[in-house]
Amino acid sequence: MDIENEYFLVTFKSRVDYTIAVSGGPWMLFEHYLVVEPWTVDFSTSQPHPNHVVAWIRLLGLPVTLYQKSMIMAIGGSIRPVVKIDYQTESGRRGRFARMAISIDLRKPLVLKLLINGRLQVVEYESLPTICFECGKYGHMRDICPTTTVGTTRDVPLSSDLPMSSATPSPDEPFGP
Repeated sequence: MDIENEYFLVTFKSRVDYTIAVSGGPWMLFEHYLVVEPWTVDFSTSQPHPNHVVAWIRLLGLPVTLYQKSMIMAIGGSIRPVVKIDYQTESGRRGRFARMAISIDLRKPLVLKLLINGRLQVVEYESLPTICFECGKYGHMRDICPTTTVGTTRDVPLSSDLPMSSATPSPDEPFGP
């Protein structure tokens, strides 16, 4: 059922189909994310768009020595919570980039760079078309940015003593290519 503010209400006849729809994403239609969430009593159509989305990210040129599930989970977890790792990445079949789905709070700046063992690693977000490379937030572009905040680079020291919760933002580097 089409309801206001570009929301849809969907009912499934099968628990299997429901489980796939809720947990199988992130789903993309025409290069845009389709946010699928279980209905709750607190749901309101007055919210113009969701604050959280599960999005795919890519880490291009990641050193081959880091293509281990635990390392990729730790690197991704230093950005945002990892929902899942792309099968091709997890199986070691994709070497050009590591790909994972992470949970993003769209109200907070996106992490666009990581410092991994002293090497700058760019984080690419798939199909988030309106990312501001000035403040790092989703929803507007640099030319109409309401802030002049400097972006975030996270330092990810990879060692045997994971987790990566010690990653700290560095205001020294601006967002953007």
